[in-house]
Amino acid sequence: MTAPRWSASSRTTKSFERRWRDDVLPSLAAHGANYHLGTGPRQIQSTVDQLRADLKANPLPTPDGPPVDHNALDAPCWMR
Repeated sequence: MTAPRWSASSRTTKSFERRWRDDVLPSLAAHGANYHLGTGPRQIQSTVDQLRADLKANPLPTPDGPPVDHNALDAPCWMR
């Protein structure tokens, strides 16, 4: 790695945000009948934001581990 860790992490966060906004939201909207999150990127973002708030207020219990809370939506899939 040629950049300081904080600098590389900052760019990674921005790239994840850009991919979410430019790639994932439109794809979810295009397949709205399958995912049932909404019909457009703004509506889907609103649904995800509400889900995150709900999980923060009321984490879901799991049988063998910690509850699933709002942080589960923030963690990259390889960290789960």
